[in-house]
Amino acid sequence: MIFNNDTNKVITELTLEHKELPFSGIIDFIWFDDEGIKISDFKSGAYKHDHKDQVLMYALLLKSNLQCLPKEAFIVYPDRSERVEIDEKIVKNVFFDLQDKIFTAKRELKSVPAKTSPNENCQYCPVRQLCDQYWVYLSNDPQQVKKPGAVDLEVEVTGIHSNHGFVGRRSDCDNLKVVYETNVAKGLPLITCGERLRIIGGKQLANEIEIMPWTEVFHL
Repeated sequence: MIFNNDTNKVITELTLEHKELPFSGIIDFIWFDDEGIKISDFKSGAYKHDHKDQVLMYALLLKSNLQCLPKEAFIVYPDRSERVEIDEKIVKNVFFDLQDKIFTAKRELKSVPAKTSPNENCQYCPVRQLCDQYWVYLSNDPQQVKKPGAVDLEVEVTGIHSNHGFVGRRSDCDNLKVVYETNVAKGLPLITCGERLRIIGGKQLANEIEIMPWTEVFHL
């Protein structure tokens, strides 16, 4: 038992492993009162849809280790807290869903290379320039190039206008200008019409993409 009735009314940063499934978690805050065990998960940023799933998996870990469910669970944000409903049916569904995901992951990892599942987190992958599925994923989001900040895009070079840029066509057939300063141009390999480029970390301008000193450009 993780609680002592007289002393340990509160436990922080508790690591638990599930007794059947190969997963573990660190629960931020657990306390015990006359009503039973309660848990809280603290978030420093804004709401995300998967926060609730995370807390429910913590409840599953407690169920596995203590054979009982927490009476209440909360997600605590800087400006508010949200109560997460927990009951036997909900946690049982979490168990079966997680079981299926683990089975699927194990099956896919048997393939070499493993099957990819592109999502928004792919933008942090250091080898995404090699992943065709990632670029297909981007091509299905024609607004990607219009998002603020650094962007990745694949283009076909359709025209060289100067030593400071070229015109490229994206997979959605839209044309855009790709520009760069003289010092950046010196570090770029020869760019010719008709070839395809994968640009990683370009800077989004009003109607252009700028290749910065830290931008990576890969020829296909």
